Amino acid sequence: MKFRAGNFLLICILCGVFAALATVLYTGNPAIAWASLIIGAFLPYSFVSYRRQKRFEKIEELFPEAIDTLARAVRAGHAFTTALEMIANEISEPLASEFRKLFEEQKFGMPFAMPS
Repeated sequence: MKFRAGNFLLICILCGVFAALATVLYTGNPAIAWASLIIGAFLPYSFVSYRRQKRFEKIEELFPEAIDTLARAVRAGHAFTTALEMIANEISEPLASEFRKLFEEQKFGMPFAMPS
């Protein structure tokens, strides 16, 4: 997603408030409005979580092909950074953009970032 965490929290709050106001105007029951506030605030998070899961599934599907391309390129005598660029150009999204970032970082001499 192309927005910052603060903006996402604002969207969650606004969705919750809108759902609560709509419930109060429609039913007039404040207890149900509190429940709709919580549900409305949770809906954007659910959507983003769903999209994240689908992105990870696609990456897992494409990753073996990317590693195979990397191995073939290195075996053929290409430099590691050139192999990364080849993967970024040949593999489809969303994995291509991740390898493109890695290639750009390597091109500028940044070390590999290991997850902690």
